[in-house]
Amino acid sequence: MRTFRSIARYQEANPAVYTVVTFPFLFAVMFGDWGHGICLLLGALVLIARESRLSTQACARTYHDYLLEWLSEALTLTQQLSERGNQNGIDKLGSFMEMLFGGRYVLLLMSLFSIYCGLIYNEFFSVPFHIFGGSAYKCRDATCSDAHSAGLIKFRDPYPFGVDPSWRGSRSELPFLNSLKMKMSILLGVAQMNLGIILSYFNARFFHSSLDIRYQFVPQMIFLNSLFGYLSLLIIIKWCIGSQADLYHVMIYMFLSPTDDLGENELFWGQRPLQIVLLLLALVAVPWMLFPKPFILKKLHSE
Repeated sequence: MRTFRSIARYQEANPAVYTVVTFPFLFAVMFGDWGHGICLLLGALVLIARESRLSTQACARTYHDYLLEWLSEALTLTQQLSERGNQNGIDKLGSFMEMLFGGRYVLLLMSLFSIYCGLIYNEFFSVPFHIFGGSAYKCRDATCSDAHSAGLIKFRDPYPFGVDPSWRGSRSELPFLNSLKMKMSILLGVAQMNLGIILSYFNARFFHSSLDIRYQFVPQMIFLNSLFGYLSLLIIIKWCIGSQADLYHVMIYMFLSPTDDLGENELFWGQRPLQIVLLLLALVAVPWMLFPKPFILKKLHSE
């Protein structure tokens, strides 16, 4: 998978080591359904159980070869899985099956993470279940005939693990779940981007490239965390204190009107001056990141 974009240079920190875990997990964050995860797990276990037999039918190819062949065969759907050869009496796997077989252990991790995230989302083929006990909400009175749409009140501790099944079918289901998944995706994405930038620092230090540290690593960290790191901090604070602040408004007016009063969108004391400082740092980081390094490299090359 890593060869789709680039291949690490000799002695560089290889991001494939981290991708082995982060790719299946981020897939599960999007896929998140423990019913579908079980189906994917069964498919992965079949490939692993028949590993010795299927390995004799698989050719040693790179993922580039898989991608190119799969795209070419997609133009003629009738040939996608029907092309089979015979070499020394052994049938070859189709290109699509060969790609699945090559990634059988990645599929296993994807299925396990999908089951885990599906339990958090409380989705079994998009149907919620009371797996970890009853809901924390109940109907307000006897006139409330539909406890999934109106009249719900909280009467005990929160659901112990994952999303409370009462959210399914409620009027606020989409705003709640979309907000949860979007904010969680932001946190995971910012964490992964920080990991990539930190790896670039270790690469630069290993190759004794102070130029990359000063004009690449430092401004990238400042720019990323001045904006998106700050947004991640706001998300966590909002979750912790249960605020109704509109983070869209906060981030938009951080650029349009940074000196305006935040009003009810203020999450902590000193937030407005902090936003001004972070905005200035982000503005400084852009030319710092783009201009010095090319000119310095040009000067060193000319010398």
